[in-house]
Amino acid sequence: MATVWNYWLANRVSPPWFKSCIFQQIWREACLSHTLGLETASYHQQHITYLARLLLNSLLSHKYDDALQCLVGLCGACRRTPELFWRTGCEVLMHNQPGSYAHMNQFIKNMFVICVPFQKELLLDFAMYLVKQNGDITEAQELLTSKLSHKSFSSCPLLRAYSGLFAYLSWKKSRIQLEKRDIEGEDIEEMSHISDSASLTNLKRQMDFHGKQALLLFAGLVEHSGVWDIFVTRQIEMLKYYNKDDEAKKVLLRYKEKNPENPNAHRYLYYFLKEQKTDRLELCNVLEGLLHIDPTSELSEEYIKLKMHETDQSKGLLDALAAFFIKLDHAASRQCIKDWEAFSDTLHMYFATHEKNSLGELWNDRSDWWPQYHFRQDLVPSKDQVSETDWQLAQHKADAARWLLGKKNPFTKAVKRQESEDNSSYSDTASPRKRKTITLFTDSPSPLKRKKQKWLQIA
Repeated sequence: MATVWNYWLANRVSPPWFKSCIFQQIWREACLSHTLGLETASYHQQHITYLARLLLNSLLSHKYDDALQCLVGLCGACRRTPELFWRTGCEVLMHNQPGSYAHMNQFIKNMFVICVPFQKELLLDFAMYLVKQNGDITEAQELLTSKLSHKSFSSCPLLRAYSGLFAYLSWKKSRIQLEKRDIEGEDIEEMSHISDSASLTNLKRQMDFHGKQALLLFAGLVEHSGVWDIFVTRQIEMLKYYNKDDEAKKVLLRYKEKNPENPNAHRYLYYFLKEQKTDRLELCNVLEGLLHIDPTSELSEEYIKLKMHETDQSKGLLDALAAFFIKLDHAASRQCIKDWEAFSDTLHMYFATHEKNSLGELWNDRSDWWPQYHFRQDLVPSKDQVSETDWQLAQHKADAARWLLGKKNPFTKAVKRQESEDNSSYSDTASPRKRKTITLFTDSPSPLKRKKQKWLQIA
């Protein structure tokens, strides 16, 4: 390399045999910077930077043959950035040689020695590759099961979770087959299935084996920090199937305690308690926790319904209005016609027995910005230029503004003005037209008589 560099400095030309070399651009930059007297990084570092940029461009343009050559050129920096080779190598091999299992297997084995800090993630990636390559989870499940027998991998909750997920899929497959045979057996005589009794017993035993294995791997998963939604739902499904409702409730409660900011943790617990027909107070407590972190949740409607059926109707209406106010604070619910309709109806019910000042902080905290946010006059649409749904939304917002701001607020007046104009124009166009009275019998002479009278006048 030094000889080539000196040759370029002396002649300032590149020989023809060096035209296609990947080092060409780097050496040109080195010569130019040396001539100008600029300080540059080492040539080795420039070589790595150039190949890394070329690798990125090849991956973005899906030129996997070029990316493979770049990886070969970067092998010297493999130990410095092992995760780069792990990620890009898997991507290149899967697209460059999608059917070559031997190449991928050998690559994973080599990277397993180098990527020591990422061995668990690398193992999981290889398991997903096996599922995609084979179209089946058997080999991937055997791989994870064999690795979990080692002490260094047995304590990894992520590997245990995915191994449990594979066991759940095997359990689900056996369960579907068992239920299918039970349905088919209802239409056939019992004597014809004597030979299948042994296979049914084996199928049920196999299902129970996979179920116990999955529950054992899922056990204690919620004790670890992280989002385990996909695994917790499968665990609850299996516990409910085996009539372990108390254990399922404990798992969901613990999952909500460990993940208070995860909306799904609250949702799963609510759906489970609702299915178990739990009392209204406990359901409301769960939904309050959900609406605290996700005010625009779809379950806010169920929370409002539960509050509307409370014994103390006044407090229930106030709690429902609080949920509406918080939900309508967000831009996601600003144009929701269903929320505004329910909100205006709830305001009507509340103010039928209460005064406006009884809202207290609910309206005082919003009185300085809600009128500009929801009830500006320029937000009133023209009825002739919007759809019927948008106009209904404006009507519901006008009703809510009438209760909150009074009857003479600009928003309500603008909506009512268009309604009155439309009604007046409708009454004009719909008034009956004056029709000419038609008489069947008239006193005017018939054409024959008129003709005779004309001849008489001439005579």
